[in-house]
Amino acid sequence: IESRVARLPDAQAALVRIAAVVGNVMPNWLFERVTGCAASSPLVRALAEHDLIFPGEQPQTLRFKHGITREVIYQSVGLQQRKTLHLRVAECLLEQGGPSGGAQSSEALAYHFDAAGRPVEAAHYATLAGDRAVLTSALDRAQAQYRAALVALERLEPSPDLSQRWNAAAQRLGLACVFDPSRDDLVLFERALALARTAGDPAVLAKAHYWLGYLRYALGDSLEALVHIETARSVAQTLADDRLLVQVQATLGQALAATGRYGPALELLETAITVKRQHRSGAGAAVGLAYSLAAKGHVLADRGEFDAAQAWFDQALQTVPGASHALVASIQGLRASALLWQGRWAEAQEAATQAFRIGEQVRSLFTLSMGRAAAAYAHWMRGGGEPALQELKDVSAWLLPRGNLLFRSFNHGWLADALVSAGCPSEARLHAARALRRSRRCDLYGVAMACRAMASAAAAAGDSARARGWIDRAMAVAAQRGSAHEHAVTLLRSAEIEAGAGQPDRAKPLLNQALAAFDRLRMDWHVEQALQLRQRL
Repeated sequence: IESRVARLPDAQAALVRIAAVVGNVMPNWLFERVTGCAASSPLVRALAEHDLIFPGEQPQTLRFKHGITREVIYQSVGLQQRKTLHLRVAECLLEQGGPSGGAQSSEALAYHFDAAGRPVEAAHYATLAGDRAVLTSALDRAQAQYRAALVALERLEPSPDLSQRWNAAAQRLGLACVFDPSRDDLVLFERALALARTAGDPAVLAKAHYWLGYLRYALGDSLEALVHIETARSVAQTLADDRLLVQVQATLGQALAATGRYGPALELLETAITVKRQHRSGAGAAVGLAYSLAAKGHVLADRGEFDAAQAWFDQALQTVPGASHALVASIQGLRASALLWQGRWAEAQEAATQAFRIGEQVRSLFTLSMGRAAAAYAHWMRGGGEPALQELKDVSAWLLPRGNLLFRSFNHGWLADALVSAGCPSEARLHAARALRRSRRCDLYGVAMACRAMASAAAAAGDSARARGWIDRAMAVAAQRGSAHEHAVTLLRSAEIEAGAGQPDRAKPLLNQALAAFDRLRMDWHVEQALQLRQRL
């Protein structure tokens, strides 16, 4: 490519270099405005003959033969000339945009202003591009644009204005990535907090702590999240910023719920729900209110109040306009785990399938992965066999490179349980150990299940004492969470182990307790399992 361009006449070489700055695919009008040469001119036809520029597949466009062709030619343009040309392209786009100020071309404007060495304008249009992507639920594009805005702002000298701009962009990134966070983004939010501390503005500082805490929560780092969110609450109280305080309290309630501290979590969630309902405008998606409603439903489900939980999930969905919003995937994911707890496998699989399909639409790897994992476990429990187990293994690995650990113990609990049933105790022990490791970070959702799986494995190996030890650990986790369904299922597993060990007198009272609890909790599938055990006894 370099040698081909070097052999071109000067006019053609200059033209193709300018075109490379414009882009790989160029609207004819933009090409003509920047180069001063008509798209149908002999010069352009000559470049086509040299296998460089052609009419595009889209009407009224030109394109390079390949992106590599454009990149090689672009690198041959001097830096200063390149900046000048990028600025010219940006000016043309702005002129074409008219009264809208280039909003339609915001992503291209961000790129060209950035390449022109104009970071303020680049950050502005990257933010606009991110906002437009959020409106279409293209979360990956929104995140990429907000990150581009922050990269552009990093080129500015530190100042109070920079702190304001950086934190505003970081907050937008936070809203876009809470449904699909990456650990790589932590450095951006930590930078926002550092700038806020330097600027000395308490309002900016409170929001910086809040968004860093929110990201930590979304990544599954609940303990670190609580520190930052508590700090944000303290500052918001000092500022008497009621709006921020309600937002902070809602997120604090969600983070506490994720650690199994249900008492204080419910108090905060109920307060936030009441205030948010009073001040809801009715316009747009009430994200904070909807997720708070769903989080409360999830807590109630873990406590065994399944009917009430489903009512809260329904209320949460009613506050979100449109069935394909990323928030719907989160709500359906929480509903699916509650249905799994109750043993309603088909309904759980349906809810989880809705979650992962929406996650796929909005390009959220987290909701896609967790939804497919929950659906795979429900499928396994319905007799899905090896395909369901392999699906559960595969999708549970998707989030590992991103470092996303929110609700991760669920995956390990599901896998430990399924693998023991499939006759793979060694692999099950690996996931049980990982579930226990997550318990040190106060992620307890899959821990009791993992302990029960290890109890079954020990019993199958003839080690009744060890099996009873695992049962005791499962009971302790159930008590820590105040989880009625975990307590009942552990009673049943204990009865099964005692029956298998030839101890019917020990099994029967455990079974009776389990049956009474299952009946009270309307866990019909588990009732059938318990009745089958009673017949065997």
